[in-house]
Amino acid sequence: MLAALAAASPACAPSSPDFDRAAAALESCPRGDAAWRAALDAARREERTEELLALARRLADGPCASRWEAAWAAGEAAKRLGLQDEARRLFERALARARRLDDAEGISCCEAKIGWLDFLAGQPARAEAAMREAIEAARRAGRIDLESFAHNNLAGVLADAGRWAEAEREMRAARAGLARAGLEDAARGAAYNGAVLLLLLGDAEGARIVLEQAHTEAVAAGDGWTADATAITLGNVYRALERLDEATAWYARVGGDRPAMRARALLGRARVALRRGAAGEALALLEEASALARDEDRVLYMLVEIYRAVARAQAAPGTSAAARLREIAREAEQAGAGQPAWVARWLLGREALHGGEFETARAELRRATQRLVEERARLGLRRSGLRFLRERFEPFVDLAAAELGLADGDPGTPGDAAAARLLAVFGAARGWTVAADDEATLRARGLRDALAPDELLVAFLVGEERTVTLAATHERWLAWQGPGRGALVEPLRRYRRALVRGQAADAGARADGRRLAALLAPLSPRLASARRLWLVPDRELALVPFAELPWPEADGASRDDRRLGDAIEIGRLTRPAPPPRDVPRAGPVLLAGVPRLASGQGLADLAWSAWELDHVADAWSTRAVEVLVGESFRDDTLLRALDKGPAIVHVASHAVASTADPERAGIVLSGGRYLRPPEIRTLPLRRALVVLSACRTGEGELVPGAGVIGLSSAFAEAGAGGIVMSLWTVDDAATARLMVAFHDHLRRGRDPVAALAAARRSVRATASPGAASPFVVVLVPGP
Repeated sequence: MLAALAAASPACAPSSPDFDRAAAALESCPRGDAAWRAALDAARREERTEELLALARRLADGPCASRWEAAWAAGEAAKRLGLQDEARRLFERALARARRLDDAEGISCCEAKIGWLDFLAGQPARAEAAMREAIEAARRAGRIDLESFAHNNLAGVLADAGRWAEAEREMRAARAGLARAGLEDAARGAAYNGAVLLLLLGDAEGARIVLEQAHTEAVAAGDGWTADATAITLGNVYRALERLDEATAWYARVGGDRPAMRARALLGRARVALRRGAAGEALALLEEASALARDEDRVLYMLVEIYRAVARAQAAPGTSAAARLREIAREAEQAGAGQPAWVARWLLGREALHGGEFETARAELRRATQRLVEERARLGLRRSGLRFLRERFEPFVDLAAAELGLADGDPGTPGDAAAARLLAVFGAARGWTVAADDEATLRARGLRDALAPDELLVAFLVGEERTVTLAATHERWLAWQGPGRGALVEPLRRYRRALVRGQAADAGARADGRRLAALLAPLSPRLASARRLWLVPDRELALVPFAELPWPEADGASRDDRRLGDAIEIGRLTRPAPPPRDVPRAGPVLLAGVPRLASGQGLADLAWSAWELDHVADAWSTRAVEVLVGESFRDDTLLRALDKGPAIVHVASHAVASTADPERAGIVLSGGRYLRPPEIRTLPLRRALVVLSACRTGEGELVPGAGVIGLSSAFAEAGAGGIVMSLWTVDDAATARLMVAFHDHLRRGRDPVAALAAARRSVRATASPGAASPFVVVLVPGP
């Protein structure tokens, strides 16, 4: 929920008069909104809004009948008293008077209010038109405050419709205008709205930081509305972070004097109860929320009714929420209310999926995901687009499960047509355009044909409840469902930590390794004869060094005495497509790194990196080799060297990873500069193999459907044919030896996957598993 901001006229005095004096000043029908806003503020403070409504009505019908201000103030008083229909009539009367006078200030004030009422009534197109006119009129009137408030409120309308890029632009315009106008209270409200946009786009942690500060400031300023709004949104943040007790505590801070606020807090508490399986408790909360929201906010009411239908069905086993969900979905679609529309269709599909009604599930889930695909396409912002996926990813996983249930024959071995439909869902979840038609079926068959008889390809789609896995061999497709992220994330974190600390042999680590290896158990008979396994991981699975997992058995068990990487070469692909066979191509080699560090950077010298580059240069003595080290390792010299078209680019330096903001990751250059993703994406890499010999180059922001977004993904976008990267902090000496061995195997004609597997095995003989396992190679399929 983005907050509507109420304008404060710059003509208002720092401390407003009490109500009696403010009301007396209205008898002269003052022009402009300043005196009328002062009276509205005084009436709210002294709880005398009903008196002001009566006064403004009398003036609008009598001495002030030729002007717009009294009718507008009466409308605002009626709105604050919850008399929405009367408020609309009064605002429309005021607007007609302002138009007759060609009073731009009055047109802006009235259109802004009418637009917000349209939005609450579930009429987004009308709301947008009114608010855009309010902005234009405010500009003509020279009222930067009114213009900024209208930008802010338009952002709320656009965000609700899923037009995220436009919403962000409007919010930026609002914040800039409020800063120029020096309106602190309004700026606090705009900061809250910016945080809400972050949450809507999936950046829960970023929203939390802004909101907690805004809540503290609102409480200190006695701003009850913003305090309630931030408390509700913080509850939503902590619910998204699975910190349910903290979510409930924030919802409990919301008072009961604002019906819509109270309804939102109750909805949040109900969703926590549903998450905990307490359907009866959730239903009681939602009954109260429904009564409060019905006449206050139609979009909110639809969301409450969606979860009320779900809670009622869960509280009475054997009953269905389908009829009510379908009714709400139709209403939301007719009104253009984006969030209730896709949520209702998703939950309709999920109920059908749980009931084994795969055709119905597929139809509803396709409608939900199509709306999400359209919203994401309108977003067009890199970081926001990535975050947008998080909260809206589950419908794609459920659709994949529905497609799996509808596969011809044994669901475990779909044909090419069924596999093509699954690939289309995987692609839509990851932001690609993949059609599920006859041509797609041919492409699915072509993918199988591109695999050697001893190769396997496995792609994961990881949801909270389930993981859908699609695998290909040269002969056939296989597909299955496994545990979701909720069951995987803690074993994964513990297993990574054990590898980093050299404790992989501990009993707990072995148990966690077996849980992760079980994801591949259905492939066990085929793994025994496989030479290579191609992986397209998702979410936290992108951080798993699969080569270190114990060998999976068909019964879900695993062998602790044999690692997967002992017998199989493991590579990664950025998407499920024919693996490229042309990386690295013939050509020169570029070696770069060992930067001259700036004083105060706090980074250690890279003595082993210098040794590494010297020995890698020796390995490629038969090719043209260019070396950029020390002062010459700069962005300008690097760009000139890349223009020469090297086939291999090896970088040995320090790197910085960011798990919250991938754009802040970077490779350390000389002189305290960094090569960050925005610059990396512009590099002319021409299918080069890029070797990132540094710490944590494979880490970044975890995004559903896309794995990790950071340095490695930026190099892939720049046109690299393959990237060698590290999954955690690496040991300098072990890394240097691994890299020299890797290049030695490349020089002998092995491809990057085989070369890294051989290098890892040779280094393991003298180093701990944690030193050998961080590095993986990911190849980028061609167009």
